[in-house]
Amino acid sequence: MNRPFSIFVFTSILCAAAYAAIPDPVRIDTGSVSGTSNQDASVRTFKGIPFAAPPVGDLRWKVAQPPAKWDGVKTATEFSPTCSNGAAGGRGGQGRGGQGKGGAPKGNPDQAKAKAAPAAGRGPAGPPPSEDCLYINVWTPAKAAGDKLPVMVWTYGGGFTGGSGSDNWYDGEALAKKGVVVVTYNYRLGTFGFFAHPDLIAESPHHTTGNYAMTDMLAALH
Repeated sequence: MNRPFSIFVFTSILCAAAYAAIPDPVRIDTGSVSGTSNQDASVRTFKGIPFAAPPVGDLRWKVAQPPAKWDGVKTATEFSPTCSNGAAGGRGGQGRGGQGKGGAPKGNPDQAKAKAAPAAGRGPAGPPPSEDCLYINVWTPAKAAGDKLPVMVWTYGGGFTGGSGSDNWYDGEALAKKGVVVVTYNYRLGTFGFFAHPDLIAESPHHTTGNYAMTDMLAALH
C-alpha cells in the first residue's frame, strides 16, 4: 500500500469515527444525556431532552411540572413526538377552514395543488403527535463547559394549534456553526394548551386556567 493511499484511508477512518461517536455525556439537573456530532464534529446535538413532566392523566390541564430525574445516561438523539392539539383541524393540520366538498381546498386547481402539497422545509413524518411532547433540543458548538456563548431559544409559530421544535426549517446546525447555542422545544397546543373551565380555576394554586402552553414556555426557558 503506497503512503498517500494509507494516509487517505486513515483520514477517512478518523472522519467516520468522529461522525459516529457519541460525545461525552453532559450532566444536567435531572440526569446525564448523550447526543451526536455533525459530520465535521463542530456541533453537538441533543434531541428530545425532557424539560417538564409528561402532561398526561392528572397533569393534563395543569401548569408544567418538573421532569423526573433518571439514573444512567439518556440517549438524546431522536426528536420527541410533536404536541397534539386535541382536534382534527388546526393550522398545520387537516383543518376544515377554506375547504370545499370532500375536504378539497376552495379556489382554482393550481391553488388546491399547492395547498395539498407538503410544506417545504418540514422534516419526515416522525413519531405521531402525542400529549407526551414536552421536550427540548439543543445544538451547541461549545468545546468546554466554560465556553461563554450566546444562546438563542426559538419559539415556533403556528397559531397555537400547530408547529413543532423539530421542523426541518428550525434546524440549528447552521447557526451553531457561527458560534450560537440554538434551542428549540415543544409546547402544548390547541385544547391541551389553552382549555379553560371554572372547575380548573378552583383547583389551580394560581387561580387561573387556560394558559398551560405559556407555562410550558416558561419551563423551557427555566
